Amino acid sequence: MNHPCSIRVSVVTAIRTLTLLSISTFLTGIALAAGDKVFSENSISQVVALQEVSEKKKQINRLSGRALIRVIKVIESDDHRAMLEKEFLLMQSVARLRTLLQNKNKLLNTDRLVYLEQLQLLSRLNSFTQRQLSDGNHYQIIKAFPFDQAAKSSLQFILDLEKIDRLWRIMEDLQFEQLVDELPEGKNYQVKLLTRAIDKLGESKMQLLLNWSKANNQAPSKLPEEVILTIALRAKDLSAATGSLWADENISLHHHFPMIAANFNPEQRFEFFREITKIADYASMAMYQIEQLAVDDDLKKTFYQDSLADSNSGSSAAHILSRDLSIDQINELAETTEISQNFHEQKNALLALLLSDNAQAKQKSLDLYRANKLAPKLAQEVAAWFK
Repeated sequence: MNHPCSIRVSVVTAIRTLTLLSISTFLTGIALAAGDKVFSENSISQVVALQEVSEKKKQINRLSGRALIRVIKVIESDDHRAMLEKEFLLMQSVARLRTLLQNKNKLLNTDRLVYLEQLQLLSRLNSFTQRQLSDGNHYQIIKAFPFDQAAKSSLQFILDLEKIDRLWRIMEDLQFEQLVDELPEGKNYQVKLLTRAIDKLGESKMQLLLNWSKANNQAPSKLPEEVILTIALRAKDLSAATGSLWADENISLHHHFPMIAANFNPEQRFEFFREITKIADYASMAMYQIEQLAVDDDLKKTFYQDSLADSNSGSSAAHILSRDLSIDQINELAETTEISQNFHEQKNALLALLLSDNAQAKQKSLDLYRANKLAPKLAQEVAAWFK
C-alpha cells in the first residue's frame, strides 16, 4: 500500500506535467495560427498561380499614390486571406513601392513621403511562412516571402540613393568643402556612398576634386583614403594613386583592378602593380596581374628575379619563373640558392627550381642537396620533396 505522502507527490507531479503539456500545446497553436508553416515549392507555385492572387498582383503593379496604399492596407488587415497569399502580395507591394521611389523624376514629394512611411510600417511587421529548398540530397528552410526584410533593405536602398544624389550634386556644383558635413557615420559606409557618387562625375570635375582632396588632406576635412584612391584612378593620376596606397595600407584594392586596367597603359600598370606587390595581402594578386601585362618579357623576368628576395611576393615570383626556365636561368637560380645571403631569396630561388617541370631544374636542386651546398632548413625541404 502506497503511503499517503507519496500519493500526494504523484498527484502534484501529474498536475505539473499536464500543465506543461497544455502550455506547450497552446504555444504550438499560436505558432501555427501565426502561419509559421513550411510550404513546398509546388504548393507555393499553386498559391501564386491562383486567379484571385494573380489579379491582385497585377492590380498592385498598376497602382500608385494613395490608391496603392489603400490596397496594401486592405491586404494587411485581411484575416480571411491565407497567410501565404497575404505575404506574397505584401512582397509584391514592397517591390512596387521600391520601383516608384526609384523613379524620382515622376515622383511628387507628398507621394515619396507616403511610400517611405509605408515601407517603414511593413519593415516593422514579421513574416512567418517558410519554404523548403532542396536539391534532392540536402534541404534548407528559409522564409517564403520575407516582405519585412525586403522592406528594410528597400528603405535603406532608397535612402542611400538620395544621399548619393546629394553628394554628387555637391561635387557637380564644385562645393567640395560641404562633402565632409554630408557624410554619414562609418568609414566603410562613407566609402560606399562617395564611390557611387564619384562614378557619376565628369572627368574635368574629377581632376578638380582630386586637386581639392590633395590640398585638404588633413582632418577633419580629409576624405577617406580609399575614396582619394578612387578619385586618382578616375582622374588617371598615377602618382596620386600610388601615394594613396601608402597613406592607408588597409585599403581594399582588388575591386580597383578593373579601373586600373581601363585607365592606364600596360607600362603604367606595371609600375602601379609593382608598388602593390609590396603590400602583403595583395602581393600575390598583383604579381599575377603583372604576368598578364603586354610589356617586355625581359622586363618582367628581371622583376621576378629581383622579387625573389621579397618576403611578400617572393614565392609568387618563384612560381611564375618556374613555368619557363632556360638553362641559363636554372644555373642562375642554383647560384642564388647557394651563395645569397638573403634567406628569402635562397628559399624562393630553390622553390622555382623545385616547381619547374624542367628535369634539369629538379636535378640541379638535388645536386645542391647532395653536395651539402644548402642551408640546413633548405636541405630539409629538398629531402622532404624527393622522398
